[in-house]
Amino acid sequence: MAAANRKGHAMKPSMWTSYLIEQTPEEMATSFVSRGWRWAELSDEHGRTLLQRGDPAATGAAFHRFAADLGLALEQGHLLLMADIAHPDVAERARIVDSLKRWCDLFAAVG
Repeated sequence: MAAANRKGHAMKPSMWTSYLIEQTPEEMATSFVSRGWRWAELSDEHGRTLLQRGDPAATGAAFHRFAADLGLALEQGHLLLMADIAHPDVAERARIVDSLKRWCDLFAAVG
């Protein structure tokens, strides 16, 4: 059970999944749960791996089910850390923002 903070909200200690960057998202989830972690923050590396599998919503939903079945919740994540949303080239900036929309679709489906 998560501890409560001063305002009475449940605190959910979590781990950044980048600590296990060498593992697939499924291996990472299994590793964290086997060590007692119940919440994690999805790294951009694992997010990128999931996005490479295809449709962000379908892939995210499948990974959500996998992690939830293990008892792991991923309630936050990092968008692509190297995304330059202020790129000087308007077309490139639009491409970057469009790619981040896929990340948002993925993260919404992951939870």
